[in-house]
Amino acid sequence: MGQAASMRRTLLLLLLPSLAQASTANVCVRNDGVGTFTGSDFQIWADDSTNSGDRIVSGPGSSLAPGQGTCVTVSSLIEWSGFQHVYDFTIRFADSTDLEIEQGPSGIQLPSGTRYISDAGMTVSQPQLSDYISISNEAPPAFTSISAYAQSPTDSSCYIWWSGVTSADAEDWQYLRLERSGSASGPWTQVRESWVWASNNWVDTTLSPSSTYWYRVTNYDTYEAASAPSPVDDCTTTSAAPVDADGDGWDVSQDCNDGDPSIHPGASESCDGVDENCDGVVDDGFGSIPETCDGTDENCDGQIDEGFDADGDGMTSCGGDCNDAAVDVYLGAPEDCDGVDNNCDGAPASNEVDGDGDGWMQCEDCDDGDADAAPNLAEDCFDGVDNDCDGLIDAADDDCEVLADDDDSADDDDSAIDDDDSAIDDDDSATDDDDSAIDDDDSVPLDDDDATPADDDDATVDDDDTVDENGNGPPDPPGPCGSIGGGEGTTLALLITLLGLAVRRR
Repeated sequence: MGQAASMRRTLLLLLLPSLAQASTANVCVRNDGVGTFTGSDFQIWADDSTNSGDRIVSGPGSSLAPGQGTCVTVSSLIEWSGFQHVYDFTIRFADSTDLEIEQGPSGIQLPSGTRYISDAGMTVSQPQLSDYISISNEAPPAFTSISAYAQSPTDSSCYIWWSGVTSADAEDWQYLRLERSGSASGPWTQVRESWVWASNNWVDTTLSPSSTYWYRVTNYDTYEAASAPSPVDDCTTTSAAPVDADGDGWDVSQDCNDGDPSIHPGASESCDGVDENCDGVVDDGFGSIPETCDGTDENCDGQIDEGFDADGDGMTSCGGDCNDAAVDVYLGAPEDCDGVDNNCDGAPASNEVDGDGDGWMQCEDCDDGDADAAPNLAEDCFDGVDNDCDGLIDAADDDCEVLADDDDSADDDDSAIDDDDSAIDDDDSATDDDDSAIDDDDSVPLDDDDATPADDDDATVDDDDTVDENGNGPPDPPGPCGSIGGGEGTTLALLITLLGLAVRRR
C-alpha cells in the first residue's frame, strides 16, 4: 500500500466516529441474593474500548426482590464502527464486605438501534429470565454473643448486652433488631430497633416478676437482608416488683409521694411549698434567692414582688405602675385634673389641656376658649362674661354690688364721696359733698356756701354781714369780729371757697 492509500486510511479513521449512529442497550439483571434492590441500589457500567462512549446508569428503579429480574435501559451508546467501540458490561453494588462487581458480557459490538444484553450476549429480543445477568447480595454478619440478666434495683427489668460485630465488618450494615420471647424457641417480639452503631445494650422494663425471658439480636443491611440471629440468652426477674404507682422509677418505699411522678428522690426542687426531692426540706435552696420584679415569688416567702411598690398604691413597677413614686399614678387609676397620666395609658386625659393659654386646663376652666374666663380672675361687671367662673355674670355676681352706682338719684354705699348729682347728700360723712343750698351736718365751723342770708350751722363765727346767727346780740361790728367788707371781704370769701373745694376733694 502506497503513501496515498495510507493517507486515505488515516482520513477514514478520523471521519468514522462522526459518522457513527447511537445505540441503546437493555441490560437484563436477576436478583439471586438475600436482599431487595430498590431505586438506585446498583449501577450498570457500559465500558467503551475508546472510553469516549462510556456510560453509567443506576437501577433497578423499582423494587427487585430475590428471584426477580428486570432490564435497565442504557442509551446514547456508540455503534460498532468496524474496528472500535467495543463494550464490556458490569453491575456494581455495595455488599456486606466490599464493593461487589458482577461481570456481564464483554466484547459487545453494538449496531444502531436497540439490543438486549444478558449472559446470553447481545440479542434482538428479550432473553429468558434464566439468561439474565445474576447479581447476589450477601447477608450481613451476625453478632456472636449476648447476655441478659435482671436489672437492679428494679427486679421487673432485664439488662441485655451484645457483641461480636463492629461497623468495620460490614459495608452496608444498617440497623439491628432486639427481640424477646417467652421461650427459647419463640415466637419472637421486637423490643427495639436502632442503628447498629447507636448502642450495644438495652434495658427491657415493665416485665412480670418471677418470670423468665429469652433475647436475641439480628443485623439488617441496606437491602433488608437479615443476618443469622445471635445466640439466645435468658433473664429471670427474681421477685414481685415493688409498687411504683406513679411510674417515676421509684417504688413506694423510696418515693415520698408515689402518687406524683414529679416527686421522688433526686427530682428538681421548685418554689411551690412541696418537697419534690424527698429530702425532708420544702423549697430548699430558694430562701437565699433575691426577689425580682417579675410576678414570681423567687424567695418562696409567700409574697410576690415584695419591695417593688415604693408608693404603696398596690401596684408594682413591673405590674403596670408607670410612676412608682406617686400614689395616685398606677395602671387603671382614675384620671385627676392635674396634667398627669394617672392611669398609665401613656398620656393625661384629653381634657387636661389649656386651650386658651390662661393657665387653667379645660377640666378646671369654665370656658377654655376664652382667656378672660378663669377661676382666678376678677369679675368684669360690664362684659357679659362669667370672668371668675362662679356661675354668675356681671350684676348678678356679688362682686359687682359695691363697685358701681346703679342709679342717678342716691348714693348706694357709705363712702366719703357722693357718686351722684342729686340735691340730697346720701351719706353720713363729715363733709358736705354737694353744692346744694342746705347744709347737711352740724359739724363744720364754717358754712360751705354764701347763698343764703341765714347761717345754717352753730358756729361761733358769723360768715356774712346781715344776721347775728348765734343769738348773742346785735350784728357783728366791723373789724376782725364784725362786718367784713371791701377787699378783705372779697379775700375772705375766696379763702372760704378754696377751703370748701379742698374738703370736697378729700
